[in-house]
Amino acid sequence: MTVSLETRKRWIEPEHSDLSVRHQCGLLGVNRSSLYYRSVRIDASTVELMHALDQQYTETPFYGVLKMTEHLRVQGGHSVNPKTCQATAQAHGARSGVSETETEPSEPRAQDLSLSVEKPSDQTL
Repeated sequence: MTVSLETRKRWIEPEHSDLSVRHQCGLLGVNRSSLYYRSVRIDASTVELMHALDQQYTETPFYGVLKMTEHLRVQGGHSVNPKTCQATAQAHGARSGVSETETEPSEPRAQDLSLSVEKPSDQTL
């Protein structure tokens, strides 16, 4: 018989005289931190920002954090800084392959250029 985590949490008595909360949690297989954790509600402005970020990310997934922040400020009218934009994107699960400082495709660099080398033919004419 398996007992749910919520039921086991209710069994813990913080005021128990003989068993500490730590010991009770150990016996019941409950993490102590889960007893004290309270979820935080997301406010409406954050939800609106996440929606705007998601919509723009869908259209332009190559935008970096700085370009996305600029777009949200100018086009969306949001008061947001790069750190908030990055944290919101990460919390929302949007990740682009572009670094924080790179907002436009860069010019090819020397190490990106490859030379084609032809092998001599093994066939003799």
